[in-house]
Amino acid sequence: MRKEHTIILLFIFISSVLSAQVTLPPGLYKKGTRPDSAQKRPTPTPKKDSVAVKNNSKESNKEDTEKKADATSIKEEDNEPITFATLEELKKFDEQKRVAKWSNEKKILLYTLYQDRLDNNIKISEQFWKQFQNRTNEFRVSYSNLAKQWKETIFESPSFVSTVEMNSINQLESSLGPLKQSIEPLDKEFQENVKIFSIISQPTTITEYYKILFNSNPPVTNLQTIKRIQDKYQEVELMILNSSKNISEMKLSVNYLTSEMNTLKNKVSSRAGRLGSTTNNRGGVVTTPVALTWKDVISKNDLNGAKSLFLKDPNGISAATNNTTPLLYAIQSRASLPIVKMMVDYGADINKHNQVYVGAQVAVKPVLEFCQYFDENEPENVAFLKSLLLRGATPYTNMTINVLKEHAKFILNKVISGRTKYLQAFKDAGYDIEGDSKL
Repeated sequence: MRKEHTIILLFIFISSVLSAQVTLPPGLYKKGTRPDSAQKRPTPTPKKDSVAVKNNSKESNKEDTEKKADATSIKEEDNEPITFATLEELKKFDEQKRVAKWSNEKKILLYTLYQDRLDNNIKISEQFWKQFQNRTNEFRVSYSNLAKQWKETIFESPSFVSTVEMNSINQLESSLGPLKQSIEPLDKEFQENVKIFSIISQPTTITEYYKILFNSNPPVTNLQTIKRIQDKYQEVELMILNSSKNISEMKLSVNYLTSEMNTLKNKVSSRAGRLGSTTNNRGGVVTTPVALTWKDVISKNDLNGAKSLFLKDPNGISAATNNTTPLLYAIQSRASLPIVKMMVDYGADINKHNQVYVGAQVAVKPVLEFCQYFDENEPENVAFLKSLLLRGATPYTNMTINVLKEHAKFILNKVISGRTKYLQAFKDAGYDIEGDSKL
């Protein structure tokens, strides 16, 4: 019995030792002796306050969003395509505060694009107008020589007038048709290309363009380039004016030939019936027709009579027109607009003058007198003034700054005072009379 008791006691002792070893705290194990399951157990993570985590997360997201927005804004601005901008487009960009955000490189590129395109457009116009001026000049010389030749050998030759037959005159007259027809396409081509040139901006806008971009005046080197472009622009304007004069002189030559041909036909017709020309069919004496006068044709609005008088001396200055040109006389006499238009269409010099205004050395120009004597509230009058300016009419005779200012003041106050529509027409054509008076 004792032996059995001893075995039982030994078994209980061993079991208690094993049970105590299993429940020992993990830290009491020596290194490398901890069970596999205990070594692989993850270390617990301390809990954080959930509200703080949420707030921190919001602030972090907000900062990230702002950074992304800033980055996106900068990225869009820097990567925005750089294309050509007109002066009006640039002004809109400036109003939108966009110009200030552009890089200096972008501003320089836009300025260079604008200047180069304007320079190139003027060069293209120069090439056309140089050729057109030479072409019209050749025509002008040919027409003028023909008119001179016919004057000497036909119209003012007593022997020719006394012997020529009507059939021969009709043949001569038919040859004038091609001369008239050749002017029409030239005139149309002239008008179309004047409109094209008028779209080209003035070189002075380059300076304005630079100021908007850089908020300062261009440096000297840029001003020299602008001056070169401006000089080229003015050369083209002179070519246009010369071309206009060439076409006008061509018209004068044809009109002279047509008028003298009609006179010649009348002479030949009267020569054929001269024997019975002293009496009429009732036996009475034929009276000599009363000569036309400028006063009569204007007061009666006789367009054909005015044309007949005009073609005899289109730009002459005589007592018949109150010692001025027919065009100025017609305007100052308040002739009908069709009569004034006829004179311009038939080659009147739209800048010729021989008078100055009382109290100033300002030339009495047709465009200025037209503004004085014709109502600006009639749309056709404004349209006609614009056509005169398009043909090369100018209100000035001296473009020196000091003189220009004084002349502009006089014109503004004494000649075109209060006529805003006419002033705007001048401004649209490049003559800012109001602005010039403040130089």
